[in-house]
Amino acid sequence: MTEFFITSEHSWLGFVSHCQDMLEDGKTIKVVVKDARKRSLRQNSLLWMWYSELVPQIRQRSGETYSTEDLHEYFKSRFCPTKELKFGAKVITALSTTRLDTGEMTRYLDQIHEWSCGSGMKLTIPVDCEYRELTELQNR
Repeated sequence: MTEFFITSEHSWLGFVSHCQDMLEDGKTIKVVVKDARKRSLRQNSLLWMWYSELVPQIRQRSGETYSTEDLHEYFKSRFCPTKELKFGAKVITALSTTRLDTGEMTRYLDQIHEWSCGSGMKLTIPVDCEYRELTELQNR
């Protein structure tokens, strides 16, 4: 599989050329188009706000005390998609919300929201929040 990130006319032409070569070789291609902007600072801010809201709710329900960092590591281990990083010939996988695009981050936030609701905990979704906007856009 080959991924292309189209950021300029030059990268677009490279993509088209690659597709044309594959078609000339008799191959069938599948093209998936998605917005690959990195997760936004607004999405990240909402994530950390939610962690702050969950800390006291978890303490009240279970008596266990976790930090926002603890919750971050927990949710990454449950829901964060892995990203491959290449270092020369070595390939490692990383769990990092920083490396998510806006769509992946929205899905990640969805999963944390679903987990919280399923656990009887409440999270705030501000009216002017990007997460709310992206969720409404996906549900159209």
